[in-house]
Amino acid sequence: MRNATQGDPFLQPERKTEYEVGTDLRFLNNRFTAGFTYYSNEITNLLLNVAAAGSTGYTSKYTNAGSMTNKGWELELHYNILNKKGFNWNVFGNVSRNINRVTNLAGTDIITLGGFSSTASTVAKVGYAMSSLYGGTYLRTESGALNLNANGFPQVAPQFGVVGDPNPDYRGGFGTNLSYKKLSLNVLFETFQGGDFYNGTRGVLYNFGTHADVGNEVTLTKDLKNYAGKTIAAGSTVRGNIQDFGAGPVLLDQSYYTSIGGGFSTLVEQFVTDASWTRIREISVGYSISSPKFRQKTKLQSIDITVTGRNPVLWTKMVGIDPETALNGASNSRGQDYFNSPNTKSLLFSIKINY
Repeated sequence: MRNATQGDPFLQPERKTEYEVGTDLRFLNNRFTAGFTYYSNEITNLLLNVAAAGSTGYTSKYTNAGSMTNKGWELELHYNILNKKGFNWNVFGNVSRNINRVTNLAGTDIITLGGFSSTASTVAKVGYAMSSLYGGTYLRTESGALNLNANGFPQVAPQFGVVGDPNPDYRGGFGTNLSYKKLSLNVLFETFQGGDFYNGTRGVLYNFGTHADVGNEVTLTKDLKNYAGKTIAAGSTVRGNIQDFGAGPVLLDQSYYTSIGGGFSTLVEQFVTDASWTRIREISVGYSISSPKFRQKTKLQSIDITVTGRNPVLWTKMVGIDPETALNGASNSRGQDYFNSPNTKSLLFSIKINY
């Protein structure tokens, strides 16, 4: 079967022009170190898949298709708290911020990178960050408020727009190495703060009525209208939720969740949430069997035994999905969930024999 992506015999390498300034500081006889870097770069000849004319027999073409800029800074710290009588304790951390913008797309304004072109996708769009979330937005007034219909429900804007940036405002890490004689403990935390995420799974489950959010039963204390315009009388017990979009409470029932309130609607903005997370990336405990007597008997330098847990704990406000997963895998498209496989957790036991 022929690949649907057309090649380009005139491909050129991506080129990056960058300048950076920084400093490396050391204090307390090198027990405390700090490094700071500021950078600014431009990447040209971006390699992207762009739409190809149907007459070529291909659906897309992999070619040089634009440029983007990055500006940001990085801070690293390390401190040796204690090194005495067989006891050693180090702590370290880093934090960084990067601002990315697509500046040119070879004459076009937008290129779809992944997702679903009819609803939610990730795009390269001039003036926005690479991999911006794109889809249907709420119709709004000039002041930015929701433009509601006669029944008090929001409406969908006639055109798609950028609805989020999956890139973090900040990301960083913190860790510690602790050892006493032959016993060691290492812990590494990572954090990702401020990125957006499209939760497509939640939207689809809303549509089918199988998500916990739509399983409520409420007894109305007054007459309420649903999305279909029907008035539900006070005293009725119905399945759904009550919400006020700005013109008074309305009933969110099946007529809402199977139309603009569900995942098969073009309205993507409602399912974009804060994807901030912090997790223990790795924690390990080790013990080294080593002594002059041991080396004499076994002719070995040492035997190191380590138990390691990777991704054991995650803290995030998102429910039901790991925000570090990606619908399209390792690619320029990220920040989307549509029944993604969860991130892996692992427990490893290792023995290292040193001769």
